[in-house]
Amino acid sequence: MRGQGQKEPAVLTRDTELALMQQVQDGDHEAFETLFTCFRQRVSHQAHALLQSEADAEDIVQEVFAALYTKSDAFRGESAVSTWLYRVTVNAALSQKRYRQRRRTLSVEDLEQDIQPRWIESDGPDNLDQHVIAAERLQRLRQAIEELSPVDRAVIVLGDLQGQSNQITGDVLGLSEAAVKSRRHRARLDLREKLTAEAC
Repeated sequence: MRGQGQKEPAVLTRDTELALMQQVQDGDHEAFETLFTCFRQRVSHQAHALLQSEADAEDIVQEVFAALYTKSDAFRGESAVSTWLYRVTVNAALSQKRYRQRRRTLSVEDLEQDIQPRWIESDGPDNLDQHVIAAERLQRLRQAIEELSPVDRAVIVLGDLQGQSNQITGDVLGLSEAAVKSRRHRARLDLREKLTAEAC
């Protein structure tokens, strides 16, 4: 597998993804390398969003692509390759947590760059007070998300922070769209309650 610094190519179309996956299933190593180069960063980001340890996240990346190479026949073409990889990533991360029998909370440190600009982008570089307020709000949000259940955290990460649809979120987590909507609504209320309580 190539190093983390390898530049990714343009996003593949679904038809191209499926064609490459078929080639992987036929034993084509170059097709596997193409999918690895295209999806490695996304899988890595997903793993970091679900685990606190960089080393553990890297283990998940290796596990996911090992599964892509050795268990590609498990992919039946019923969803996009990216959705299948999301599902494998989430399952591997949750399995690791259960195996190690320890409560580990979702780290959103790698999502800071996605959240922070929405709060401070228009404040200006010299507005120190606003930057401090934004940092405090971000920390409170982190702590609140970490207190959610693993599935609710995944729903928030996939839907609210990574912009995935309810359908894709459901496909990844094995939930119906109705269940995703219900969990997201409940998680948002929980987050709002936690943040409001801390602000008092």
